[in-house]
Amino acid sequence: MALAFPAASAAPSREGALFGQIAPWAPLAFSLALMALGAFAPQALNDGDSFWHIAAGQWTLAHGGAPHADPFSYTYPGTPWIAHEWLAEVAMALAYAGAGLSGVTALTGLAVGVAFYALARAVGRDLRGPAIVAVLGVAALIVAPSLLARPHIIALPVSVFWMLALMRARASGVAPTLWALPLMTLWANMHGGFVFGLALIAPFGLETLLDAPTDRRADIAIRWALFSVLSVGAAMLTPYGIDGLLFPFTLTNNPNMAVVTEWQPEKLTAFGPFEWALLGLLGVGFLRGLVLRPIQAALIVGLTFMTLQHTRHALLFALVAPLLLARPIGAAFGEAKADAPPKTQRRADFAFAAGAMALMVARLMVPSPLHDTKPTPVSALAAVPADLRDKPVFNSLADGGFLILSGVKPFIDGRFDMYPKAHVDDYLAAAAGEPEAAKRVFDKHAVAWTILHPGAKLAEWLDHEPGWRRLYADRFAVVYAQDELSLRGTQ
Repeated sequence: MALAFPAASAAPSREGALFGQIAPWAPLAFSLALMALGAFAPQALNDGDSFWHIAAGQWTLAHGGAPHADPFSYTYPGTPWIAHEWLAEVAMALAYAGAGLSGVTALTGLAVGVAFYALARAVGRDLRGPAIVAVLGVAALIVAPSLLARPHIIALPVSVFWMLALMRARASGVAPTLWALPLMTLWANMHGGFVFGLALIAPFGLETLLDAPTDRRADIAIRWALFSVLSVGAAMLTPYGIDGLLFPFTLTNNPNMAVVTEWQPEKLTAFGPFEWALLGLLGVGFLRGLVLRPIQAALIVGLTFMTLQHTRHALLFALVAPLLLARPIGAAFGEAKADAPPKTQRRADFAFAAGAMALMVARLMVPSPLHDTKPTPVSALAAVPADLRDKPVFNSLADGGFLILSGVKPFIDGRFDMYPKAHVDDYLAAAAGEPEAAKRVFDKHAVAWTILHPGAKLAEWLDHEPGWRRLYADRFAVVYAQDELSLRGTQ
């Protein structure tokens, strides 16, 4: 049984025959391009969370275990905290220790390059010519905005290898090998997306069961069920046990996440790569008679809904949809499934390895020191006297990670899962420059100085508030400090 768009039947693709040799090389080109983007583009360090992730990895290495309570903020020290990405953070800290920010961005580029090459190589078994270029091109465009030095990128190879293990088992009509279980344990210690990996077991297992001969169904059902149970057990092999397994569900229901951009709904007012992907899929469906199995269709619909609900899920769509759609799109364009000649594929694999090594060496040879950006106001922090740094600060959210890495305890940072909603609400009200809220928050936490983005509403208020003076300003940050008389009054 299959779900098909009503369309004209597809004729054999002349383009597929003409450009058949593109299949092994398209994955190479797109993967190395994404690797270079992740390793060299400044955007990889445009998220302040990258810096507290490095600091969390440093803490774990220094203490010989993942933290269970907040060691960084002055507002909620000791608050229970599940550092569920601790293993990816350790990798980031080691890269930082070895080569500074160049090492961190090199790790980011390597992770996305390896993940995309593995995915694209699998897609290349079913697509050739213009079709593979279009599919991988759109997927790469969706992935590109997510290329930040953060655990979700560091964990990408593990997540792709897990999905490929499920798909290979499904294609062979068997349950996945138990050798896939360590991938789940790794994923669960690197990023909360492992829950999606667990969720994929059911649809792939069900498809395998439905396609199996009647006399084998009981055995296949038992094997997939056993693999499912063992996978859940593998996901619990973290420093947090059952709490780590449940954490992604807790995070999804955390009201604080509504203010985080990547947790907000996809905005369809402008056309981006995801919107073009949906339109392209509809176009292929109607014009070429794209045929999907019911469970494949359900997964695509589910991924689309997830992305429309939270923009952060566009990355999942870019990784999973090509794997699910490669064979149906290939069939729609009249391209028979055919692996590349072994010699050609070996050459492509060697070229990828050589290209990746060259990019990593180049990245590590070029220093990437901390410099002034919005999430890293280096000069502004340097202008703050050492004795003032030790006093309570009110900081912009984006600066929290940099402050942590610099040894300054922040008012708030990107760990919205840890801070109470009332604290986040207080931050938002004070940052908006509401006088009563700012005074209340400053008094409650004995705030002695602030570091804010220029043009912030709170900065405008502080410019006219008695007892406060502007200590430093540039185009990235502005620092205010209480007058000495005001400070004495709070002590």
